[in-house]
Amino acid sequence: MYYYANADKTREEIKRLVSKGQWKTNDFPDMKQALLEKLNIQDIDENKADLHQTLEEMKQNLLKELNVQNVNEAKTDLHQELKEELKETKAYLQQVLKEIQELKEMQKSNY
Repeated sequence: MYYYANADKTREEIKRLVSKGQWKTNDFPDMKQALLEKLNIQDIDENKADLHQTLEEMKQNLLKELNVQNVNEAKTDLHQELKEELKETKAYLQQVLKEIQELKEMQKSNY
């Protein structure tokens, strides 16, 4: 008995099954591994490991970037708070200076 299969169509079907998560390597693993080798398809489990590592690296980079953004936002908030406090302090000191000047004027007029 002979069976004919188009290698290109088979390759595409395997890739489709893999992308949908329907290619289970634990069912007939030796036969599936041999088929992958014959069709020159990268080992699915190895590819998953590479993708997982890449995903983990992207996750770590994103977390670092978010942390930097949070730090920058915190710095911006702190800077704004300090500016407001400085403005309030300046207004208070100007009021104190004005009161001191008024007291000096009152002392001059009493002499």
